[in-house]
Amino acid sequence: MNKAEIRIEGEKPRFKPGDLLKGYSTWTPELQVENAEIRLFWFTEGLGTQDIGIADVVKLPEPITSNHFPFEFSLPDHPYSMDGNLFSISWALELVMNNEKIVERFDFIMAPGGTAIELPEPVPGSGGYIRVR
Repeated sequence: MNKAEIRIEGEKPRFKPGDLLKGYSTWTPELQVENAEIRLFWFTEGLGTQDIGIADVVKLPEPITSNHFPFEFSLPDHPYSMDGNLFSISWALELVMNNEKIVERFDFIMAPGGTAIELPEPVPGSGGYIRVR
């Protein structure tokens, strides 16, 4: 079986803004990898249009001569990982090989304290959230 994966340093996939996220990508030698990159990105899920923002990209040098590639990213200040009933914001790393024919993703949390921010329940009849000042 041909398999690719992303591994990170540390026990838990929880980070704070500004942390250094280190790890490596690897794949079975049987995969014929011509080009590859690792993307650091955030994305939304839930109601409304899905948004995606690429924070950084590391391209593996060509020609690719190894099936093991270390990487590191300095995490940005925002957006934070958030969870709510209407939408969420998540962070991930993505190993993309051979012009997006092979993709492997690793999800993680990025927020102050390393815990996703819990969004409050929408107030019934308000049409959404109430802004508290």
